Amino acid sequence: MAAAMLLSCGPRQAAPAGTDPVIVETLKQVSEDSVKSYISDLVGFHTRHTLSTQSDPKRGIGAAIDYLAARCEAWAATVPAGRPKP
Repeated sequence: MAAAMLLSCGPRQAAPAGTDPVIVETLKQVSEDSVKSYISDLVGFHTRHTLSTQSDPKRGIGAAIDYLAARCEAWAATVPAGRPKP
């Protein structure tokens, strides 16, 4: 998911031949504003390494992990019926 978010940050271009249509459609669903928002949220945890605090619920790698887990669960909840969840 993170790769899809990062790939969508650049200008939209036609997909090269042989590109997986599921990936192409998934990337179309990612908005630049959402990516900026997620990056801003992650910066707010004030950490760039895994040795920061893991027990503070608002700061450090532990809080960032909890945030990412919640985002992934929210994304998974939006998967249409009949399609395998990631």
